Amino acid sequence: MTYRVTSGRIVIAMVCGLLLLLTANGLAAQEATEVPAAPVIVTSEPFEVTFGAGPFDLLQPAEGLADLSSYRATLTVSFEGTNAGAAQAWARTYTLTVTGDPPARQLTIEGAGDEAGQIYMAEISGTHYEQQEGESCFGSPTQAGNTLAETWELAALLDSVIGADEAGSEAVNGIPSSHYTFNQSALGLSDRVEASGELWIASDGGYLVRYTLTTTGGAAYFGEGIDGTLTWDYQINDVGSPLVIELPADCPPAMLDFPMLPDAADVIQSPGVTSYNTLTNLDDTLAFYQEQVSALGGQPVDAPLFTHSAVFFGFTLDNQSILMVAKSDLAGTMIDLYQLSDSAPLAILAEVPDEGGSQPEPTAASSAIAACEPGTSSVPVTADATSIQDMGVAISYMTSMNITDITTFYEEQLTAIGAQVSPQGAASEFMAMLNVTQNNQSYMIMISPMGGTTNVAITSLTGQMTFTACTPEGAASAATEVPPDTAPATADEGCPRGVLPLMPDATDIQEVAALGAINYTTAASVPEVATFYKEKFAELDAQVFDQMPATDSMASPMFMIENQPIVVAITASGDGSTSVSISVMGGNPFRGAAPCANAP
Repeated sequence: MTYRVTSGRIVIAMVCGLLLLLTANGLAAQEATEVPAAPVIVTSEPFEVTFGAGPFDLLQPAEGLADLSSYRATLTVSFEGTNAGAAQAWARTYTLTVTGDPPARQLTIEGAGDEAGQIYMAEISGTHYEQQEGESCFGSPTQAGNTLAETWELAALLDSVIGADEAGSEAVNGIPSSHYTFNQSALGLSDRVEASGELWIASDGGYLVRYTLTTTGGAAYFGEGIDGTLTWDYQINDVGSPLVIELPADCPPAMLDFPMLPDAADVIQSPGVTSYNTLTNLDDTLAFYQEQVSALGGQPVDAPLFTHSAVFFGFTLDNQSILMVAKSDLAGTMIDLYQLSDSAPLAILAEVPDEGGSQPEPTAASSAIAACEPGTSSVPVTADATSIQDMGVAISYMTSMNITDITTFYEEQLTAIGAQVSPQGAASEFMAMLNVTQNNQSYMIMISPMGGTTNVAITSLTGQMTFTACTPEGAASAATEVPPDTAPATADEGCPRGVLPLMPDATDIQEVAALGAINYTTAASVPEVATFYKEKFAELDAQVFDQMPATDSMASPMFMIENQPIVVAITASGDGSTSVSISVMGGNPFRGAAPCANAP
């Protein structure tokens, strides 16, 4: 069969694959997800190419595979010959598993005669996973145009065949098939190599069941200095079988496929975590997620923790445990969705029972109690860490350090205890993210500004890591003791510095010390409570800002103590009492809360 080419182009996909495999001794591990573009041979004059004389053409080797519900394909490529006069032999086996319900793919690459070792890739629920032998599994969002289906369909790596000869019918791998044979002519390479091949096409479905090709050539085909025999063996098995794709144990969770607010901006997604900013207030944010959970058939784990500056809402959906954290400041609301390994950490509401005005014991400013030791799950926190919240699989805290300094802190401290740290994208003045592998586990550190300080959120990506906050050796301990002369006072004494003042008759006290949030009820009027806090914070040299005109039913003064915003929301209740919600935004400079005397 002879073709006269007038367009000046012949695309020969397999030649590119062969040259890459030979000159680089196969795919390098760091290029495992890339498939070389097919070369284009361009001429200025028309020319003729003679192909095989048989009746069958295989123009698209991957045709028909998209119609299969599941299958497992295997491709083995091997070479034996010489390179620059030295003996060379290698083999590589690619195994691709495909399922349609749910849609998922898994690829393993195993080599002999090279140093790459095994490479593992998979795509499940919008998440691309990859692991090289001896290293931890990591995940990232799938990228349109670069999915496994688009770049690693093994049949698509095979060369087209034009003019193959019929060779009867037979069953291959249990699949009734039509058999064909071909040589170098069917590849359009009659004057460059000697080749022989066979292929089998499924009688039902028309997809390629098996393809073998042995090619012997020299520099004219393989490149300068290379001579030998290259063998390809492709076959498909388990068509329509109930195949299961299992990820390595240390792979992170899949991407969270959960609704975001309509005005979501600055979206950042990584396995198990979705973060974004919104102008939606906290009330509407909580209402939105409660509606979504109900509509999708999920279940709240506990009542949401709602303060003036933050909302914590835990729920389960499709066997996933998810924590929604929304934190508000003057610039808007930052929302984080975390997938956790179980629902236990989602029950986060902490309530201080009313004990007739008795006060809580003083709390330390930090839970950092362990030494940072190699080979453990201890995670360093900065020496000035405050507002530490430890949920086992996640830690968050506030620090006065800036994003650049915190990034440097973690790169140095984690490397010192044997962890591997890599940035996820370029850091900016608004956010930095670090991926960390430590003690065969993976986690993420998200660093972002909040109210003049900086928030650090550390989240496990494997769902198996339980963190222990630690203070780096040589650093000043963040867990400071409360001096005796600043211990909380009784209800008939004044509040010393370091204790957040409450009205003397405070009842129904709810305190989340790690968040710097306190809610309580008082019989005083809204103006009386506002006057009380203006006087108390004036004693601490605080600046006062009235965010809105105060009325008899509502006031919301904001105080600034050394660039530390504190918001007091005061609201009259229908029963004649007044509700007070205090939110210390950023680091919490107080070591506890207590009712204080000398109220107006």
